Amino acid sequence: MPIPPYINDFVDEKLGDEFEVFLMQYYNNSKDGICGNYTDFINGFTFALSYLNRDTIPKIDHKWLRIKASMVIGNTLYKLTT
Repeated sequence: MPIPPYINDFVDEKLGDEFEVFLMQYYNNSKDGICGNYTDFINGFTFALSYLNRDTIPKIDHKWLRIKASMVIGNTLYKLTT
């Protein structure tokens, strides 16, 4: 089953260019990168995104929200660290 289109649109809107700039600024201002463990960072961030939008996104689609957000955050972190 593919990610529902409205989840793709929602995440792209929430984690668009401004988010990438935010992560870049945070990364550049930190002494040792964003965090020591990127998996924990992604899991925590996607959990927070899911929680903060619990009234917007139906509970059944929260897994898709976390998957899509993980993909976006992972790509951004990859750009920052390579």
